Amino acid sequence: MKKQSRPVWMMPALVTGSVAALGALGTLAVKSAEYIVLPGKVEATEYKNAIQDKQIDRLITLQEYYQQQQQQAPNQAAPPAVREWKAPDTGHWWCCEERSGCEQDADWYRCE
Repeated sequence: MKKQSRPVWMMPALVTGSVAALGALGTLAVKSAEYIVLPGKVEATEYKNAIQDKQIDRLITLQEYYQQQQQQAPNQAAPPAVREWKAPDTGHWWCCEERSGCEQDADWYRCE
């Protein structure tokens, strides 16, 4: 039995269909690659969110603490103002409480 050849008018349709099928396979491969790395991205995002949640919890705790401190002691005097000075030759920082006057060398101490 002799194999019959296809009519000439079918050839462009076959070529177009083959190209479309290859394009669909390529799209499928790209989309599959995105889904393969998706669990890693989700895990990294969840880890980052957990760290941010801990930081927010700490900030809320600190805010509540400071609010309690302000409510408990509204009549307490403010801490003494401290002057700071950096020695140009050594680069060390020196501090002095302003209530002591800061005029004498003995009033100054090394900042920690």
